[in-house]
Amino acid sequence: MHDAENPNQVFLRLNGLPSDHEPPPDETFFFLDGMGQWKIHGTNLDDRLQSVASDIHIALEAIFLNDAKAYLVWSSLPTFILGGGFHADVAISRDSFTKMINIYFDSINDNEQMKSFINSFMYLSDLQRLVSNIQECNDEISQLRGEFYRSLNLDDLRTAAKDGVVWLRNPTTTRIHANLGFIYIRMYSLLDYITKLMYEVQHFHSDFSTYPVMKSTKIQFGDKKKVDIDQKYGTVFGKSDTISEIETLRHHLIHDGFFDEFPRVYIRFDNSIQIEKFILMPDMISGRLTKFKNRRLFYGSEVKWNLRLPALIADFQLLQVNTLLIILENLRNLEQTLARSSK
Repeated sequence: MHDAENPNQVFLRLNGLPSDHEPPPDETFFFLDGMGQWKIHGTNLDDRLQSVASDIHIALEAIFLNDAKAYLVWSSLPTFILGGGFHADVAISRDSFTKMINIYFDSINDNEQMKSFINSFMYLSDLQRLVSNIQECNDEISQLRGEFYRSLNLDDLRTAAKDGVVWLRNPTTTRIHANLGFIYIRMYSLLDYITKLMYEVQHFHSDFSTYPVMKSTKIQFGDKKKVDIDQKYGTVFGKSDTISEIETLRHHLIHDGFFDEFPRVYIRFDNSIQIEKFILMPDMISGRLTKFKNRRLFYGSEVKWNLRLPALIADFQLLQVNTLLIILENLRNLEQTLARSSK
């Protein structure tokens, strides 16, 4: 919750004009929380996404840590086995990791059950890393969204006062456009991560005589037709203008260039007073750029990116939640199936 009593509280508005007073409750705006993060007041599923992802972590552990012996082995494993090759806290090279794994296996002699446990727990760590990537990437997008509006509202966008609309290009506008572009890049990253997780869950490893290579290693969002899902509508795999827009603009940014010739921010004046700041979005139809031969950045619709970005992200979050809930259901069904087969 934001601190409405804080006299220094500043509210970031979508039109780029900050306010010292809290905007109306039906308006989307941003406020600084107690952790120093810009939080959104308006439709968003930040917390819901994290909650469903946490449930997936729990469901995965329920599959692999399904009895006291398995849990005991898992909890006693050296840190390098579960974390090596994943993060800098475990500072180990590939060669050292391989050598230490072999030494560890030699130390348990011919205990095949123990080896199977260890291989399965390494696979569990791989799966949980995928889920953690989804969580971290969503958190990045939330931070980038807040930084985009902080910069649009508070950074130096001064220019000589005039009536009408002028555009400004300076280091601040470059940062604003860089944040905007990276939001689309990270949203597309999430499409890859979620596709990998869905595919892996649907092709779950069951043989742990060796440490398995994930079947989703080479799977990306472009391989979504390989994902078996009964009802794609309402998920990231269904037809959606939101997904098409993310895909189109990410590909354009990576392969074809920037969203505009210059990173411009437009400022509208009335009686020499700023009444709004905005960034124009290229014309799109059903999530695809309108084009004529080599030209694909037309601006006839004059859609203001800063006014629609929160709604786009919120819609994408909903598609993610719906997809992750299907993954969660699949994992819980798998847990029940394995429990019955073990009896």
